Amino acid sequence: MLTPSRMSLLEQLFEEAVGLPDGERRAWIESHCAQDTELRAELLGLLRADGVPSAPVDRPALRAGLPQQALERAAAAAGMERGGALPGMDRGDALPTRIDRYRIVRLLGEGGMGLVYEAEQQNPQRRVALKLLRPGMGSPEALRRFEQEAQLLGRLAHPGIAQIYEAGSAEVLVEGTAVRQPFLAMEYVDGEPLTQYADRARLDLRTRVALLAEVCDGVHHAHQRGIIHRDLKPANILVCREDASAAPTVSSGSRVMRGGPQPKILDFGVARVVAEDVGAMSMLTAAGQIVGTLPYMSPEQVSGDAGEIDVRSDVYSLGVVLYELLCGRLPHRATSAAELVSRISRESPPRPSSVNRQVRGDIETILLKALEKDRNRRYASVAQFGQDLRRFLADEPIEARRASALYVLRKTVARHRVVASLAMAFVVMMMASSVGLAILYGRAESARGSAQQRAEALRRSAYFNTIALAQSAFESENGGLLAQRLEECAADMRGWEWRYLRSRSDVSRRVIAAHEGSSKVRCAPDGRLLVTVSTDRRARLWDAESGAALGQMRSETMLDTAAFIPGSTRFAAGGRDGAVQVWDAETCERAARRVMRPGGRITAVDASPDGRRLAVGGTGRGVEILDAETLLEVLELPSEQTVASIAYSADGARLAVASGTDHVAVFDAESGMRLAEARAAGLNVSHVRFTSDGSRVLAGDGAGGISELDAASGALLRLHQRGTDGVAALAVSPDGALLLSGTYALGAWELRTGRKLPALLGHETRVTAIDVSPDGRTAYSIDDAGMLRFWSIGADAESHTLAGHRDLVRGVAVSPDGMMIASTGRDGDIRLWSAGGKLLRRWAAHRGWGKAVEFSIDGQLLFSCGFDGTVRSWRIPDGTPAGTIHASPQSLRDLAVFPDGRRIAAGCGDGTVRIWGIADGVELAVLRAPTRNIINGLAISPDGQRIVAGQRTGVCVWHVESGLSERVLEGGEESGNSVTFSPDGSLIATGGSDAAVRLWDAGSGRLVRTLRGHRGLVQSVAFSPDGSRLVSGCFGRLVLVWDPREGKPALVIREHHGGIPALAFSPSGRFFVSGSNDSMVRIWDGGSSERGGIERRPVANSDGVAPIDP
Repeated sequence: MLTPSRMSLLEQLFEEAVGLPDGERRAWIESHCAQDTELRAELLGLLRADGVPSAPVDRPALRAGLPQQALERAAAAAGMERGGALPGMDRGDALPTRIDRYRIVRLLGEGGMGLVYEAEQQNPQRRVALKLLRPGMGSPEALRRFEQEAQLLGRLAHPGIAQIYEAGSAEVLVEGTAVRQPFLAMEYVDGEPLTQYADRARLDLRTRVALLAEVCDGVHHAHQRGIIHRDLKPANILVCREDASAAPTVSSGSRVMRGGPQPKILDFGVARVVAEDVGAMSMLTAAGQIVGTLPYMSPEQVSGDAGEIDVRSDVYSLGVVLYELLCGRLPHRATSAAELVSRISRESPPRPSSVNRQVRGDIETILLKALEKDRNRRYASVAQFGQDLRRFLADEPIEARRASALYVLRKTVARHRVVASLAMAFVVMMMASSVGLAILYGRAESARGSAQQRAEALRRSAYFNTIALAQSAFESENGGLLAQRLEECAADMRGWEWRYLRSRSDVSRRVIAAHEGSSKVRCAPDGRLLVTVSTDRRARLWDAESGAALGQMRSETMLDTAAFIPGSTRFAAGGRDGAVQVWDAETCERAARRVMRPGGRITAVDASPDGRRLAVGGTGRGVEILDAETLLEVLELPSEQTVASIAYSADGARLAVASGTDHVAVFDAESGMRLAEARAAGLNVSHVRFTSDGSRVLAGDGAGGISELDAASGALLRLHQRGTDGVAALAVSPDGALLLSGTYALGAWELRTGRKLPALLGHETRVTAIDVSPDGRTAYSIDDAGMLRFWSIGADAESHTLAGHRDLVRGVAVSPDGMMIASTGRDGDIRLWSAGGKLLRRWAAHRGWGKAVEFSIDGQLLFSCGFDGTVRSWRIPDGTPAGTIHASPQSLRDLAVFPDGRRIAAGCGDGTVRIWGIADGVELAVLRAPTRNIINGLAISPDGQRIVAGQRTGVCVWHVESGLSERVLEGGEESGNSVTFSPDGSLIATGGSDAAVRLWDAGSGRLVRTLRGHRGLVQSVAFSPDGSRLVSGCFGRLVLVWDPREGKPALVIREHHGGIPALAFSPSGRFFVSGSNDSMVRIWDGGSSERGGIERRPVANSDGVAPIDP
């Protein structure tokens, strides 16, 4: 029995021991409690109750009423503790160097059943956690548990659960004897326990709740596969070591947009299977035995009745973890295991709000529902628990309800039955009817309103989830799936992000339904005609500029390949009858036909640049070189496989041949001599093309790779990798600058640098052929469905990436008519662009950095400011100087034009905002911030009555006419990097150094909402003109498009390679512009809700061989 004085000593020892590193704690306890075994046992019990890793406690021992010290020793005997001695091994023994095919790095931990090592796997190369059954622990039960953990982990595949890579057995040396022990190779998680991470990172309440919501996702995944964990606690939930400032942010009712460390669930060693093989797995837990960690067990777990344990037991354990996360302590405290079992079974935990005043309202209701002792009153699943947590984070109505007064009264009577029975009877009789009616009426009204709110919330959540799926399809270059997802979005909810993705789902200039089957296309050498051939047994001619149909020819067989013959009006085609056919494009009549492979097929045809030769390949034989006039054979080139593709070099001197394997051969086109034998990086090479100078051969393979091969030596020079879909077509622009490839979209690369360019989306089936016009301005492609598309490339392509600045871009602006874009940056230049991406003019503007640009209200002037302390005005569009204001010896960081068009304001480096008249440059006012820190951001309200300025130390709002400071936004100390007003002036948006965007009520200064999702300092914010969307850019290279009403990101843009300090919307709201530290200006065009410029024509099914009227 502990006296009050000894209890005080025990508390002091506990407070000191709990803060020690695991490796030092045991020695410290031995030195302080060596002479007092009772005190030592009590201290160990408290440490285990507070989360020090422990293991199953034997319930029969508790029932037997053993002394407390014996209970603690029984619990400790089964627990895992770092640094415990191994049976049969001395602690000083050297680590094994290798176990099976794993190289041992270090010992991570050891326990009653096993050892865990950090190890390296060589192939594939990765770090793993190698768990080995402890020597001497090979009992049938231990082996069954070890095998069970392997089987259970093998069922699970979720980013929130540590993955298993392999299960096996290996020989290890124990006291010089080789013993075969089973092992598990698992994902190595370099992290720290959930509560420890949250405390170290000083996470706020909402971020802690968001982390646990992610843990719920992983546990729910296990439950869906019939697995109950039974030992959920912070020590089994590790948070991967990353930037602690980047925390997860809830972006919809059911989706978390990751912005930070990932929690991982570990240790399924005591998990239980439900829904299948229950009997077999249940044998691993003896009747009356408790499995789990006592402080985190549910009442049904501590009862020892295995039949009562289901998924709701894990709900309770997660509730304990959340209680500890939010309150900094466990819900139940005790000085012994027996006392703790009693409290878990019988007593309600202290209300969270009594421990931490922040944990009140909905989050307290959610937490108490998860910790209900009656499992029927808990959440029915972890998924429901996680959904309610996300509803709390999204400020949506939660499903949980506080316990009713009647329920609380019933529980009170149960605890004080004798004293309260008469009083309860009286109260029930007098109040039952009135209370019942009031409750029913209130519930009915509340349910009606809640149902409507939930229905609308679900609709909006479904929209944002579908947009997320559409963005995923866009990023994976799947145009067909992108279009499908966009069509699933509710029409009345479609915002800027929908229009943007819609505009990117088909960027072709023209679409023609050319055939009803898999087809090929080639452009004539003079660029006037296109020929398409198809498995629908037709060849068609088209005007290469207008797309007008000019003629059609019907073949006796399916056609697979075609090529124009330079210097003539003819083209050659081949197909499934093994014959080569030559047609006259002017008369649409067949000029010649020769059967090359009876019973076989022609798969490839190309003509020499001088028009004298035709190279023909197919099944059965090699490549025949024919006279293009007579179709007589001139030369034969050997090939052991079916020829997949043939290509002449631009000078006609060489011929490349792909045979469908990984081999590419280069021949002398005149003599037939083999010049080089090359091997592509992947198998099933289906297409080859020479670069324009003939020095390299490009080979597209079935694994999505494009090998760039040296034409002389066959050496592999570079690999362009694009997904895993096989490359079915290649084309090179005549100037050699651009490489195009066909899968389900057109991939594009700069050949000189190897840089991948944005894919051209539009095709909904596999692209089968690509060609480029001789002037390099148009690409043509066709697919398995016979859809012919025209694309603007080269000089005619509308550019969305504006390159030219020599250093960081710091400011961007869009003209009032939306036709011009201005940008400035660290190079001190101003560049004026068209909205289509063409550079109109460039001039030197400032000595040192240019920081901001802004158009005048009428668009006739452009204003700029910079580090040289001047505000300068420039005439548009010629860029000639119109005036200079020497504002301050300090640098200027931002400027804004008043809505009346007569005044301009600039934020200075000395903490002042200065206002001048535009016409005469006279200084009208100086507004001083509370501190002299640099003004980083500046904005003027739409009515011109307020100015808001952001500093490192906070955000200040002034009334313009009086010049008086209205307020400093409370809580805005980390929000002064960028500021803007909403179009109606009701909101102020600020970007913070804590990676958050905040919305404030402009009138009262009240914080309305905090938007989280960025990965670093938020450098820029801008509202769309209608106020329905807010865009923000951060140092972490992300642009987020938000719905400010919902507080959810609608789109994540990742194409910049540096921070984004500048954003500006066009006046129409159709597009916005971003300026980045990567020196690029990018246009993000939302387009319109309808596709324009797409021409669709029905397939002509005439069987005649005659021209088609255009």
